[in-house]
Amino acid sequence: MNIIATGIAFYFLDIITLVFSSFLLAYVLSPIYEKLVKIGFSRFLSALLSVFIAAILLVLLLIYSVPKLYMQAIELFKFLQLVYRLVIDKYAHILDDYGQQPLSNMLLSKDSLQKAVVVASGYGYDLVNLVLQFISVIMMCFYMLKDWELWRPRFLSIVPEQYKSTANILFEDIMHSLKIWIYGQMLVTLTLFAYYFMALSYINMPFAFLLSCLFSILSIIPYIGDMISFIIMFSILSGYQPFFSEFMIYSFAILSLGFVLENVFMVQLFIGRKAGIHPLFLFILLLIFGKLLGISGIILTLPLSVIFAAVWRTGIIKRKWS
Repeated sequence: MNIIATGIAFYFLDIITLVFSSFLLAYVLSPIYEKLVKIGFSRFLSALLSVFIAAILLVLLLIYSVPKLYMQAIELFKFLQLVYRLVIDKYAHILDDYGQQPLSNMLLSKDSLQKAVVVASGYGYDLVNLVLQFISVIMMCFYMLKDWELWRPRFLSIVPEQYKSTANILFEDIMHSLKIWIYGQMLVTLTLFAYYFMALSYINMPFAFLLSCLFSILSIIPYIGDMISFIIMFSILSGYQPFFSEFMIYSFAILSLGFVLENVFMVQLFIGRKAGIHPLFLFILLLIFGKLLGISGIILTLPLSVIFAAVWRTGIIKRKWS
């Protein structure tokens, strides 16, 4: 029963994540939709054109980037396999001395690799599932955009009359804060990608394009993404001899500077300060959402924090009016 309940919970969590992703995409496309409506297009045609433009741009981006990312990912995996073999050759005897399974069997055995593939496919990270999720997001985004200007009246229609004023303020605050987060996060991610790509290419870091994409995308996940980026960089540098070298210093300096630029300056400047999110508040919510929702909660921490901050501010305003 526990396994069934867990499976159902993860299923509904995936649906919620898809719906929320569709809403965020619809919000990004809403300015295009509104401009098309203003120049005379119907709501249906405006929503269809907005989604079509977004889908075409995304497909073109994937056509340009995926082959390059795929080839660099293969080379990265081959390189990391050599690193792991180096670790195995040096340190496997430590585990063997205690009568445990050799490290080589755990990391490189055929059975372990087959289990890893089964686990990965069991969680749905396959091409067919990704395509279906992409189509689902596009369709939900279309229907959200088609009735975009009707959502507020529908929301307010179910609110009791004495709470309509507060609910309207809450709706405005959430939409404004989400706008700041969406466009702010896009700016942070693109800026970090440009910085990492130029800096890593300058020091002739292998897989510079792939690493720049990974580090900039992982920046969306507060704090956890930085740790994952550090682990990736450490794993790559472990394959270089000697480990302590100018190349290692430059690499970690670039990564550390990226962390500082992201967390100290860009997030606070473009997102946190304007959306009213204190770093301590964000870290607490990261722990809460990570515990309740797992990896999806960690990824959605920032947008959910924006919503909670808006609710908190609206509650304060309501008490001042009372």
